[in-house]
Amino acid sequence: MNKYHFLTEQKWSENLGRKAPPLRSCLCFAAYYQWLREKYNFRASNLFITFSRFESGNTNSDTIVNAKEKARLVKIITRSIKGDPNKINKDLNYLKKVSLDLVKTSKQLAFKKFTLKQRFDIFCLSWEKFSPAYYNPIFLQAALEKIILAKYKNRPEIYAAVLNFISSGFKSEAFKLKVKRHNQKYKFSKKELTYLKLLKKLARVRDIRQHCRDIAWVKSQTFLAELGRQTLLGKDVIRTAPKQIFDALERPKAHKQFPRDSLIYNLNGVRIDYSSDFSKIKKLIWPPKSSTRLIKGQPAYAGVAVGKIRRIMYYDKKFIVPGEILLTKMTTPAFVPLLKNCAGIITDAGGLTCHAAILAREFKKPCIIGTNHATSTLKTGDMVELNANTGIVKKI
Repeated sequence: MNKYHFLTEQKWSENLGRKAPPLRSCLCFAAYYQWLREKYNFRASNLFITFSRFESGNTNSDTIVNAKEKARLVKIITRSIKGDPNKINKDLNYLKKVSLDLVKTSKQLAFKKFTLKQRFDIFCLSWEKFSPAYYNPIFLQAALEKIILAKYKNRPEIYAAVLNFISSGFKSEAFKLKVKRHNQKYKFSKKELTYLKLLKKLARVRDIRQHCRDIAWVKSQTFLAELGRQTLLGKDVIRTAPKQIFDALERPKAHKQFPRDSLIYNLNGVRIDYSSDFSKIKKLIWPPKSSTRLIKGQPAYAGVAVGKIRRIMYYDKKFIVPGEILLTKMTTPAFVPLLKNCAGIITDAGGLTCHAAILAREFKKPCIIGTNHATSTLKTGDMVELNANTGIVKKI
């Protein structure tokens, strides 16, 4: 029996495409699991697994969510907010606050009046506090979409209208008129309209969270470089678990150099493993999908597109030929020029208020999100039919 047999028995289905170094992931995982226990009395045995690896000077990661555990958590969140929308409004305000606090706290890392160990304490505490904003929007979004769209999924014309309504600006002068028209046409209840507003607010909070996370990480680089020099870990400091870093601060000469590839998971607490046989472990836990199967996802903007795939995993001055279909894990603002020129969009991750979904509706591009494994099944040059009316992608 292999070392990771207990993980192979789980159902890992959704690749979230996060890019978090092991140090950051380890801190956020531990704190988030504790937060889930306190807030929802939810004990996750294996909710996430992150595979981190060093590529071209950067640490890239794939975070995979356990489908069974996710469904259980979303069910609990849905039950907690269904009768009281104010609960989720408070949650969103809290997530926004901890995101902004992360940026403020990261500035303290430059204060020389604190020792290096004290600053590392500040670093760890700030990312632990930020952890609900890091992960919980994924599940809040799934719960809200479940509440809002459950009764419209079998009525395409209403479903499309709801999606466009979600994408529209809620602060515009025409908002009240739009609410009134939609309510008369589709008979939204007052509570349903409240949930629609909350889903839009969640999209804004997610943007704030990502912006704050990136700023805080950039502001931490000088401190992390100093930490790497003092512990003799160098650039590997971000690929080292917090406990080992504390040990290295106490005994620099006794530090241990860790391999770059790592696996972070939860089994009665967060654990981080390093392995030279990294790719084999990943295949054991997350087997590649068969290329013969149809790829299914969630329609974000209706339509049909036929064309060649352009697979772009991370944007770096990439280009796309007009008429090609963009395939990626998840888009970011840097992808906007590509989204304007492509014929359609396919993503591994995302929900109805994700960046790709909103931009697809703005640019009127057929879009399927949340396919989970499209990037591991299709490659650049494959001819496909993207049917965003049914949520199916097939090779032709």
